[in-house]
Amino acid sequence: MSLFRTTIAAFVLACLAPLAAQAQRVYWDPPGGRLGLGKTEPVSLVFEDCSPAEAFRLPEVPGLDFGTPSEAQQTSIINFQTSTKVVLTYPVRAAQKGSAVIPVFDALTTKGKIAVGEVRFEVGEAGVGQAGLAIRDVVSSQIRPARTTLWAGEVLDFEYLLTASTRYNVSLASEPEWKPTGLVFEPFGQPERAEATVGGERRQAVRYRARGLFTEPGQIALDPVRQLVNVQTGERAVGFFSQPRIEQFTVNSDTPAITVKPLPQGAPPGFKGAVGAFTLESTVVPQTARIGEPITWTLTLSGTGNWTAGLSLPEREVSTDFQLVQPKTRTEMESGQLFNGRMIEDAVLVPTVAGTYSLGPVALTWFDTASGQYRTQIIPAVKVRIDPVPAGYPQSTSQAASGPGETPPMQSGLPGSAIATPPPPLPADIATIAPLPGDPLPVGVGAATPRHLSRVWLVTLPLAAPGVVWLVLAIAQALRTDPARDRRLALRELRALVRALARHGTPPDRATLERWRTLTARVWAIRRATPTADDLAGALASARGAARPDDWLALWCEAELAMFSPHGALPADWLARATGAAAAVRIRGLMAWWPARAPHWAPRLAVVACVAGLACATDLDATEARDAYREGRFAEARDAWLSHLQRQPDDWAARINVALASAQLDDWATANAHATAALLLRPRDPDVRRQLRLAATHLDGVDPAVRRLVSPAWYDRPTTWLSPGEWQNLIVGGAAVVGLALLALISSLYLRAGRMPARATGQAMVAVGSLVISLGVTALWRYGALAEPQAAMVAAPGQLHSIPSDAADAQKNVPIPPGTVVVIERGFLGWDRVMTHSGTTGWIRRESLVPFYLPPPALTPSG
Repeated sequence: MSLFRTTIAAFVLACLAPLAAQAQRVYWDPPGGRLGLGKTEPVSLVFEDCSPAEAFRLPEVPGLDFGTPSEAQQTSIINFQTSTKVVLTYPVRAAQKGSAVIPVFDALTTKGKIAVGEVRFEVGEAGVGQAGLAIRDVVSSQIRPARTTLWAGEVLDFEYLLTASTRYNVSLASEPEWKPTGLVFEPFGQPERAEATVGGERRQAVRYRARGLFTEPGQIALDPVRQLVNVQTGERAVGFFSQPRIEQFTVNSDTPAITVKPLPQGAPPGFKGAVGAFTLESTVVPQTARIGEPITWTLTLSGTGNWTAGLSLPEREVSTDFQLVQPKTRTEMESGQLFNGRMIEDAVLVPTVAGTYSLGPVALTWFDTASGQYRTQIIPAVKVRIDPVPAGYPQSTSQAASGPGETPPMQSGLPGSAIATPPPPLPADIATIAPLPGDPLPVGVGAATPRHLSRVWLVTLPLAAPGVVWLVLAIAQALRTDPARDRRLALRELRALVRALARHGTPPDRATLERWRTLTARVWAIRRATPTADDLAGALASARGAARPDDWLALWCEAELAMFSPHGALPADWLARATGAAAAVRIRGLMAWWPARAPHWAPRLAVVACVAGLACATDLDATEARDAYREGRFAEARDAWLSHLQRQPDDWAARINVALASAQLDDWATANAHATAALLLRPRDPDVRRQLRLAATHLDGVDPAVRRLVSPAWYDRPTTWLSPGEWQNLIVGGAAVVGLALLALISSLYLRAGRMPARATGQAMVAVGSLVISLGVTALWRYGALAEPQAAMVAAPGQLHSIPSDAADAQKNVPIPPGTVVVIERGFLGWDRVMTHSGTTGWIRRESLVPFYLPPPALTPSG
């Protein structure tokens, strides 16, 4: 019975032995051989009984280019043994002749790292199909420059021609790739079909064209153009069907030599590096103008040449009687081209003195590659006449209105209709308004106005206070918990001890040596009450900054010998060596590591916010203006109140009084503008709303932004509870509440007493402050352009100009009706560049505008 069991066990072990012997391996297939130069051939990497990991990468092999592999899986069962294979087949292309070796490397697999053996390939000429023809006998290419001798910077035409034998079916597998050294060139254009003759054989061909230029002179061999092609070498049977057999090759063009000559010596003084064929044009518009009216002098450089070298226009000389606005230069290149284009520079000249002036002449010098000579084009001077300003003609009140850096647009180009069709009049409920203007109000009380800070800054500025507090608390926490603090203090005392011994020049006694040993143990963080030399050695081995550990051990042993040996004495140089050893110790400071430690900042993250703003008020006695109004001298009263608004533009009562006086003078556009300004400063006052509704009924249309304030919908009524400036202050106040709450929250992270009440209070204050901020931001959003600090209203019929000039024959302009709300962008010599609610921008005379929050013009036009 035992013999039978033994036989059965042996049989089972024999059957399981192949399974136990199964192992994973990775190898190349084929394991070497021959590759054709430039020919794409398949090489497989086989993973047996394993799979490549996600991070698997091949090593880089000089001379071999590996493409994206295809993956296949195989399963086989032999003698009850199951084997699986994962095959990665790479398209490999050899780039140089000789030996190409794939070295030994570790492949990352699902079973761990497995070593892959070395594989060597010999690279020779590539053969096409079974005939073994060289690829150059089937497909060839060449690069043909239009000239082989040219000037540095000269634009040269190139032709790249790829030819293929008609005996094979050849197709393109990629676009041509060209990386020439020292050549600035345009990308190849679209391919063109052609025919060519190579070695007496007529071939089909593809032609590409490009242009380029060499920046430096010398003898230059062009780099080859590389392109992938597919060659059909026959067919192979696949079941009942056949498929074409395709082989892929890299075709390299020839490398012709180019001679690049330097530009001739003796260039004219005005030459700035332009090479090619160029033309300069000069226009002056208008040639007759008044003082203060801008003149546009435009230079245009166009042509074909080395634009990539950064060309510039010639300099111009202008009389000091002109105020020159810094010109802006723009370059326009033809689509997809680097060497054809034009450069335009507009200079705006503002005359300040009457007379006749010459603009120019202007000279352009370039090197003409066609003739091989320097050429100069001279444009004669243009005469312009500047007339004085006639009496009564509107002009700017101050030459300083535009600073030296302010530049008006040259030709902004307005659309056909800059202003949308005026909206219909106010709803029928306007019939209940008062039929006559009311009485003037006491002036001198200011109101909140919007600030120039953006809404983001209003919320983020208060971050500074919680941030500073948090930083101070974090540093204090880091100092309390600094593990190297005791070491630094001990090192400081140790250095002071050895310096004191060196000053006195006496050998240390036993008490001093004991003090030195105690400080040394603290420096190297030895916690034992009676440290030994072994303790010091261990501490030196693990401590950072342990410079010269052998010196410390020697000093320690010598000190112990002098302290405990009856005949021991310190060496003569012990004190000097102790001083040097202490000076060489470096202990890592606090600032190198404390910001990265989370416990120094907080057990959990916190958020931060805000600071508040202030509004100011002034007082004024305006009895004379009110008396003039009551006596019927409305123009004098209006001028007095306008003068007051120059000093205090946020006085809402003075705005209403100007609106009342303007209404008495039938200047309803000005009355509407100042009444709107008063409403934006004091939206809750019934007199303000009544005066605005009265003025609005005398206009052809009402701006949509103002309409929402005069007859608000139910969802817009909360917006008019406060003015834009008051909403802005409310946002700041809410942000300040959030900032104080965050201070409480941050402090609760470090303080022990009262932590929970402080945390609950802080969270409640954060919620309240966030709600207030949300309400304020929503209200300002509903105000729209009316909440902008530069908001204004057009108070007189006028034109929106494309340039700040009244020269109607040189620009586009469109009418802009009174009552239109605009935003002032910048000023220029009595003009303001404005943007309407539809996004249209243009220039308008400053006296035609009434700003809502800035000082208005001293005199407004009468209706």
